[in-house]
Amino acid sequence: MEKGHLKINYWEIQKFKKDFPKGKIPLSISSGNPYIEANNLNSDGLNLYFSKFNGPIRVLDIGAGEKAIKKALELRNIESEYVSMDVDVNNEFKYDYNDIDDINGLFDLIIMQGVLEALPLEKGLHYLEKSRDILKDSGYLVISISNTKNPNEFLNSDFAKVQHYPIVDLYGILRYLGFSEEVILRRIYTWPKELSFKRKILNIIKIILYKLMGFDFANDVLIMIKK
Repeated sequence: MEKGHLKINYWEIQKFKKDFPKGKIPLSISSGNPYIEANNLNSDGLNLYFSKFNGPIRVLDIGAGEKAIKKALELRNIESEYVSMDVDVNNEFKYDYNDIDDINGLFDLIIMQGVLEALPLEKGLHYLEKSRDILKDSGYLVISISNTKNPNEFLNSDFAKVQHYPIVDLYGILRYLGFSEEVILRRIYTWPKELSFKRKILNIIKIILYKLMGFDFANDVLIMIKK
């Protein structure tokens, strides 16, 4: 298949969306800082990533940034082989790969935090297809993206976010690509620890207003799906 040109069937994806889990998606609180979360051994969202594994794991971190996932693995004493990929050409953090198509081997866990929305649709679909191909049978793919039900994520969005994925649609796409029905979902609300008292009060008011208007106050959504 030609690189970056995966063709998807809209109506087939709609069929898979009907299987999306019913009920409200559980909420996790995050500091919004990857390194703070990595150092927080009680981080609900981050600990979820590793919750399905007991033995040694091979982890691929796509969009690795400052390699906070590597730090999280080390602090939790998780026996692992950590592999990083990021497109930063300066390679300050010495990534293993700068191009997803150069990645080889198989992985137990693949993580993409805030990556998909920075890619045009066709390229994003290619990342998902490639992730499926290099994921071991019964391995897990973790994706976090901005919450399309939070209006603030659009009003304050920057030019780097070129594609948005409602969580139901992303679930449908992943199922269409061959991932299983076994899925874990989270809504992630960012609550920085250094907030002033005034800012905390304003945040509480915003949460109440969003609920009254039928919006979601969670900043991001997370999907962890089994191959």
